[in-house]
Amino acid sequence: MHIKTLKKNDADHVVKIILSLIYTGFRPTELLQLTRFNYDVENKLLIGGIKTDAGKNRAVPIHPAIQGYVDYFCSLKGETLFCREDYKGYTLNNFRGKHYYQTLEHLNLPRISPHGCRHTLASLLKMHGADDTTTTKILGHTKYEFTEKVYTHLEAEYLHKEMSKINI
Repeated sequence: MHIKTLKKNDADHVVKIILSLIYTGFRPTELLQLTRFNYDVENKLLIGGIKTDAGKNRAVPIHPAIQGYVDYFCSLKGETLFCREDYKGYTLNNFRGKHYYQTLEHLNLPRISPHGCRHTLASLLKMHGADDTTTTKILGHTKYEFTEKVYTHLEAEYLHKEMSKINI
């Protein structure tokens, strides 16, 4: 995912949601179902998740990069936290089909599925040294091996950087 391009365009309502998908690791359906009541303001956590026992009602820390977006969406007082500009909630099909892909196309970004944002977070956590337990808990998995095998995709630049650590 081309995070720098998204950040340069974060005045856009949908871009804020895409970056929130990336920085929380929530499945698209999970993020779109959150309400203001899922936001623990004091601890800066989003509480949610629906798919698995490990993923249900998990606490996901709000990364500083998206704190302003969470505050923005809270101020809208919509039906859901990450609501449309008319304050109504998105359905996954509506968000994906009419907003998400259209925004990626407008920004000349590759057509990565909304679920791919979870893969982006898993890869970022790995590349920046997050421990396995934290990564697994944030994504709502039970075993890191699954997260590593299915969700982590390391970019060539990172692999070269890691290889260059060999100094013999």
